[in-house]
Amino acid sequence: MTKHTSHFIFEKIQIKSIEKARLFAHLFDQMEKEFGIETTKITLKDCFICPDITGYELARLDETASERSIQDIINQINND
Repeated sequence: MTKHTSHFIFEKIQIKSIEKARLFAHLFDQMEKEFGIETTKITLKDCFICPDITGYELARLDETASERSIQDIINQINND
């Protein structure tokens, strides 16, 4: 059986709230479900992440694997 992998590159998007971050994560959940994608790689380039999305709010992104992935990406961006 073939493993379906996709790589998405997003440039210059803005994640201005925890709700937008959650919506972004659910976009990937839906695409994986609808198109049979098993693995998704996400790359963000020159993106704006609201500096208020830290700590407690960021920890709330933990309901799905996609939310945890977005959480990790935001953490990496905030630490750079």
